[in-house]
Amino acid sequence: MEIPKEIENFLSQMIPSSGQIDIGFELFEFPSVEKLIEYQIGYRCHAITNEREKDWKENWVVFGASNADPLIYNTNNKEVLFDRHGAGR
Repeated sequence: MEIPKEIENFLSQMIPSSGQIDIGFELFEFPSVEKLIEYQIGYRCHAITNEREKDWKENWVVFGASNADPLIYNTNNKEVLFDRHGAGR
């Protein structure tokens, strides 16, 4: 997986050293750029079996989360999506 330049810049320039942003009703946590690929585990692939999640799109990159609910960057159209983790099951 290639890290999108927009996400690399966002994580390295906009996120405080705590790795957290509180928007008042949700606390979002963000990985460092160095840990972004590892951060995909549990979303892009199963955390135990490491098998690729069949419904996960190749152009999605998780770059933050609140209570495991991911913020997803769509590299095709540069949209940011938010999903309740496990809502599709």
